[in-house]
Amino acid sequence: MNLERWYRQVQQPDGKPTKDVAKQETFEAGGAKVTVVDMSGTIDNKPGQRMIAAAIEHAKGPHFLKVAGPEATVAHWRDSVMTYLKSAATQP
Repeated sequence: MNLERWYRQVQQPDGKPTKDVAKQETFEAGGAKVTVVDMSGTIDNKPGQRMIAAAIEHAKGPHFLKVAGPEATVAHWRDSVMTYLKSAATQP
């Protein structure tokens, strides 16, 4: 449900559904399933925005991360965000 909500928060200039143009990847990190969505467009009536959102699923419940802002700023921090997500670990 969070993925669908995040898709609705970003509008495309050509009116296409953001879900159709977003980049999505899923991977395992420390026993957790991580789904990451990377999308650009208009957020809160501001064009030129980008959002990286992630759902981290594990036995103790889900956690979520969302980074949003101007495209250049989010692009600058993308590698750091991905490193953080890949360091996810479940606790015994």
